[in-house]
Amino acid sequence: MKKNLTLLLISTFCIVTVPIICNNSMNNLDRIGLLQAIISDNKPRVGALITAGANVNLAFSSHLTPLMVAVVVSGNFSMVQYLVENHNANVNLIDPVFKHTALDMALNALITLKKIAWEESCKTKKDYSTILALAIYPYLAIINYLVSKGAITNSERYKGKTIEECIEMNIEYC
Repeated sequence: MKKNLTLLLISTFCIVTVPIICNNSMNNLDRIGLLQAIISDNKPRVGALITAGANVNLAFSSHLTPLMVAVVVSGNFSMVQYLVENHNANVNLIDPVFKHTALDMALNALITLKKIAWEESCKTKKDYSTILALAIYPYLAIINYLVSKGAITNSERYKGKTIEECIEMNIEYC
């Protein structure tokens, strides 16, 4: 009998609820352990769980793969790199529900952070450019890395814009 467990993941800009269902030979607690190890940047534990049978390209029932979790929850460049280089995480897997790849998620995070910074600048009349640069840096690194590893970048995925145009996009409301 499958048990459905839920783990709440909190990032700096969103809350993601990830239901965990045993989808492979690992049990639910091992899947939760993999998720926690990714979030806490515990590479030895991630490696041990993958060696023990966790499929790095198998999505949790939330449709997020371990690579997508590393991108969307923490913007953790080192974990993204670790999953791709050490465990062959597929950079082009598409979430079947929302149709997003890890690259899409990194771009969305970057654009969301820019939007928040612009809105705060408008409200407070303060310059948030330094804080914004620090906040988006991990996502820029992830985007560049995923592209270098063959992530799909065709403009049909980004409303006719190139990756560079998406990154440079300024969101000004004032």
